[in-house]
Amino acid sequence: MINHEPAKTYIGQCIYCRVLPTPEDPLEDEHIVAFAIEGKDVLEKASCRRCAQKTSAVESRAIEQDMRGIRTVLDFPTRHRRKRSITLPVEIVRSNGEVAEIEVPLDEYPQMFAFPNFPPPAYISRAEYHGGIEVTEIQRIQANRNLDSIAAKYDAREMAVYGLKYYKDWARMLAKIAYAFAVRAKGLDRISAKYAYVLNAILGVADDVGMWVGCDDQNKLPQFQSIDHMCSLYVENGELHARVKLFSFPQAPEYHVVVGKLS
Repeated sequence: MINHEPAKTYIGQCIYCRVLPTPEDPLEDEHIVAFAIEGKDVLEKASCRRCAQKTSAVESRAIEQDMRGIRTVLDFPTRHRRKRSITLPVEIVRSNGEVAEIEVPLDEYPQMFAFPNFPPPAYISRAEYHGGIEVTEIQRIQANRNLDSIAAKYDAREMAVYGLKYYKDWARMLAKIAYAFAVRAKGLDRISAKYAYVLNAILGVADDVGMWVGCDDQNKLPQFQSIDHMCSLYVENGELHARVKLFSFPQAPEYHVVVGKLS
């Protein structure tokens, strides 16, 4: 599991392209789960500048865009606190049928987590696969906030907030979490770049994230109500598999990632 006992693990090499530190690029620390969603475990000196830009762009789309509302309402960490909004957009349908986007204060914003459900990894299911990844369902977890009085205030018969525009980046982020966790647990020397199946998807070199990341409707991780994240590893036929759960709500989906082959 991650986030429960924050840890730092020194790597001293880019875990993605395997370059060593130089005076021009001494390498950056890499959070296993992004800092922006309460990730605390860190791989020290583990990402070159170029690879860090790629993984940061993926996490930015998945977290800062798709999770913007819930992150703001729950006051998740940010490196730009002065820029944090005090209102958030909500689309409403008024009683006369008019559709409008309004800004509401944080204490009126619907508290909702939304997670993409994916098909099982094509590598496991052996399903016909043509690249990318599809979403089979959106799993929503709504906090216990009474929206009736808020809807009445704005003359709204319907209220909506939107997310999950960047579902492929969610899958790539999940692959990155599983891979970084595997590096911490097994060591970089046990996962050669040649046999790290998820690497090309993480870095955007190949559009094959659905081959390695998905949901299989199994719940093997502990079930409890928490905003902590969980990850576990197991080896099957010499290949390393991960189970990842973002936030530990019982209703949240559990993701299966085929990380690669151990050497």
